Amino acid sequence: MEIKLLLFFGVVGLLYFFITSKHRKYKKQPTFEEYKEKHPNLVSSDKIQCSSCGGKNIFVRRVFTGGSQEHNIHLCKSCGKSLYRSTTEI
Repeated sequence: MEIKLLLFFGVVGLLYFFITSKHRKYKKQPTFEEYKEKHPNLVSSDKIQCSSCGGKNIFVRRVFTGGSQEHNIHLCKSCGKSLYRSTTEI
């Protein structure tokens, strides 16, 4: 019985750690507004460029889904740098 209880709490602890670590990494990324404020010359109404390599090919990676929102990171396809975070209603 003690082993099952220990195993249960171990699994719950690992799940909690995994979920919160993704959330912490996500929150460390700037929002689009913060990215735009920091790099005004790289963001316009029709383009966004990477602050690291100047690449213009940006893609979105869904990090996790929470409630009715998808949490995304926008990455440069050329160098792989994470640029900013966003949420999308689903």
